[in-house]
Amino acid sequence: MMDRDIVNLIRNHKQYEAEIMIMRDCSDELTELESSTRPHRYALLKRRLDLSGHWLHLLPEEEGFVVRKRLIEGWAWLRIATEVDEKYRNEKEPCDVRALQRALEKAVKRIVDFMNDNFADSLDFLVEYEG
Repeated sequence: MMDRDIVNLIRNHKQYEAEIMIMRDCSDELTELESSTRPHRYALLKRRLDLSGHWLHLLPEEEGFVVRKRLIEGWAWLRIATEVDEKYRNEKEPCDVRALQRALEKAVKRIVDFMNDNFADSLDFLVEYEG
């Protein structure tokens, strides 16, 4: 997996959650054996959602916070910086946007390295290609 694959999967976290909930709670197609691709799509979304959740678990707390807020919640960099400053008020120097951007890059690299070291390309079928 490449950096952009990781970012896309994490960025689509909320979409996967919503689609899974709708399929599970509002659609009968999951239980109908003749339905074409719904059960397969549900399984794929569930795996993508689980994978992105496991990646967040892998990260140190601050990196995970930045990834969640920026990629999943869509927060602006300044809002994240303000939140980090409030969270760690007396523990560290004020946070700047560039430091947060580096933290996000480091987190994505950590995930890419972990995936390449442990799974090579065996989970590439979960990648959502744009197009």
